[in-house]
Amino acid sequence: MLVLDHSNCIEQDITQKNIFQIKGSVMITSLIEGILQVHCHSANNDLGVQTLSLNQVYGFHFNENIWGTTLFTCDFSTPGKNTIGFAVWEGWFYRHPFVVCIDCNWVVGFRGFLVNHGHFKPWPDA
Repeated sequence: MLVLDHSNCIEQDITQKNIFQIKGSVMITSLIEGILQVHCHSANNDLGVQTLSLNQVYGFHFNENIWGTTLFTCDFSTPGKNTIGFAVWEGWFYRHPFVVCIDCNWVVGFRGFLVNHGHFKPWPDA
């Protein structure tokens, strides 16, 4: 069983007080031995580059906009691997079968990316 330690979690909260919007979250756990660089952003928010070590967690919380077009993408890179970027959270307007979560928990390993213990996305050329 995989047990994650969130005691060294880096979190950002960019939510606003609004009871009519969906409050989403993204948590990214690194199972990479060495350094994992993560750069997450939306059209309105650049969350900067985060550097995670083994078992470190980075997360952020936000409100979906009223049009359902909130889209957060993250670029991931490690020494010796290609950089890959993709959507880690999509508003209802974009939703497709790969990202189907409100609270998205991503685990990054040397073979790829697992979200909410369901969908797997490999590193390029893995």
